[in-house]
Amino acid sequence: MAPPLPADSPVPGQRRRAVGEPTPEDAGHEPPFLDLPALEERARELLPADVYDYYAGGAETETTLREAPGSWQAWRLRPRVLTGITAVPLATDLLGTPVGSPIGVAPWAYQGMAHPDGELATARGAAAAGSLMTVSTSATHALEEVAAEPPARRSGSSSTACTPPRTPTTSPAGRVRPATPRWS
Repeated sequence: MAPPLPADSPVPGQRRRAVGEPTPEDAGHEPPFLDLPALEERARELLPADVYDYYAGGAETETTLREAPGSWQAWRLRPRVLTGITAVPLATDLLGTPVGSPIGVAPWAYQGMAHPDGELATARGAAAAGSLMTVSTSATHALEEVAAEPPARRSGSSSTACTPPRTPTTSPAGRVRPATPRWS
């Protein structure tokens, strides 16, 4: 076991909080990237009203949309500092594919409404993060276009939506395997 570090010795990768600097748990303080109301307000300013309403809305009675924020706010991530740990490897396997991050991108419909590159930009971002991406059947770019984004690292799966009369929409399913650079 490594000897404890002196109180004034920084742990590699750890940022020291200044005296009096608020913590994320202090009332009324949230880091900017976690301030969801501010992010939503910015989206409302940038997007056309109908596009914002589409993204901000929920399904049917919007029960999950109402209940989710309180549920997420009940969780607290409390970092614990371990001595002797200089790096935590995030690499793992998801769906049989080696990835640099254990976080994947879920299917998200009509991304082109928010930005012309839509799913193409998301594919580039997921690849840059070393993550997998699942493409929605309601994508604004063809599966083949998304799969062509280098470097390709997508999961080889597709979401399936139900449309009236509640039958699975499977027409893109036959295109997934050929369009996917890595099939797991």
